[in-house]
Amino acid sequence: MNQSNCCIYEDRGYADFGPLTQTRAVWDLRCGAFTIAEKIGLMVGRINTHYHLRGELKPLYLENGFQAADLNPIADGGDWLFLNGRVLFTDEAVSRIFSADKDTVFTSGGAIVAFRLSGQNLELVNVSSGRPVEYSGLNNLVKQEIGVQVLDYPWQLVDASADQIKADLRLAEAVDPGGSFKGEGFVRVSILDNVRVTGRVEVRPGVMVDADSNRVRLEDGVRLGVGVAIDAAEGPVWLAENASIEAGAILTGPVYIGTGSIVRAGARLSDGVCLGPQCRVGGEVSRTVFQGYSNKQHSGYLGRSFVGGWVNLGAATDNSDLKNNYRPIVVTVNGREINTGGLHVGAFIGDFSRTAIHTRLNSGTIIGVCCNIFGNDFPVREIPAFVWYGSDGWREYRLDKALETIGLMMPRRNRELTPALETLLRGIFDSSKAERERIDAR
Repeated sequence: MNQSNCCIYEDRGYADFGPLTQTRAVWDLRCGAFTIAEKIGLMVGRINTHYHLRGELKPLYLENGFQAADLNPIADGGDWLFLNGRVLFTDEAVSRIFSADKDTVFTSGGAIVAFRLSGQNLELVNVSSGRPVEYSGLNNLVKQEIGVQVLDYPWQLVDASADQIKADLRLAEAVDPGGSFKGEGFVRVSILDNVRVTGRVEVRPGVMVDADSNRVRLEDGVRLGVGVAIDAAEGPVWLAENASIEAGAILTGPVYIGTGSIVRAGARLSDGVCLGPQCRVGGEVSRTVFQGYSNKQHSGYLGRSFVGGWVNLGAATDNSDLKNNYRPIVVTVNGREINTGGLHVGAFIGDFSRTAIHTRLNSGTIIGVCCNIFGNDFPVREIPAFVWYGSDGWREYRLDKALETIGLMMPRRNRELTPALETLLRGIFDSSKAERERIDAR
């Protein structure tokens, strides 16, 4: 049966993404080239799509261009399809969900990933409340198991990034496959037809491209500097509109560079790096996701990490993503120690946080919103919001000073500290007070 409405929603699992979901809905997290909601939107097509999120986030999304009728809608009639906003769906899974001819709960590994409701069954959930969706009312509905990936923790976003770049490229090319590129300016290019362009591209002398095995996608306004090397042997390399790759940079796919982002001269990016819009990145970066509007301009290694929005990493900031004893890395999430089961886990950094030059971060470090990290020693591995942390300990980051800095920083990317964002940050400051007071006990 064709669904008349679709709603991408948050459940209680949002909380286990730490600081990354304090400032955004879980479906707004980037994994690959797109956010989770953007992927779902491309899969479901032109169906009426709505979004459910926590009430405290709604004013921020209204300021960012969402329509009031599309946020936390009242589902009071028709057929509705509800899709979990922390699930990486596939075209096959979405097709199976849409083909349901009766109200059904869809699960993957026992976890609820979607459900179809109509008529009186719409009263079983309430997405207009602004609270995370509860599943208790769905127990009596027919259940159907489908195979999709459910994301429970932030490192899973990072682990999935390489495969998601490939999947997202297929979604993008279904909309705009691009045209062939003649290769002017390339020193060497293999299988030229694997290099696709969607507009005007500037290529400086000495650019080398290996496109034997995978696509290289260059969108309108892309600039490739002198001596840039693009290696798509292990995965596609995708440069979005107005991305700029400076001289001598090396991109080893899968890699995605977002709209207006800049890869600095001599940088090395590889193995599933995803840059959201308007980032500035240099040094060595491996399998790391940048949500957007964040900087790592200089030298230093960053691996297996997730960097929120409006983050600035100082020169020679380095992180560890492998323990010396080669044991699985344990991460503290909301006060609970979680064994990731992985040997390679980096850092997870909330919005508006910064590191000073020569900062070192241990494997599995979580840094909250609006933090400033500096000093010669490794900081503790769980730092709550609004903390200045250095070699001599920590102190609270004054709210007025944090807001002043944000107000100066955002116009540098033609954005501004809006009333709703300020209100949200004030709420995070107040709610994180008890966490700050517990730092000395860790």
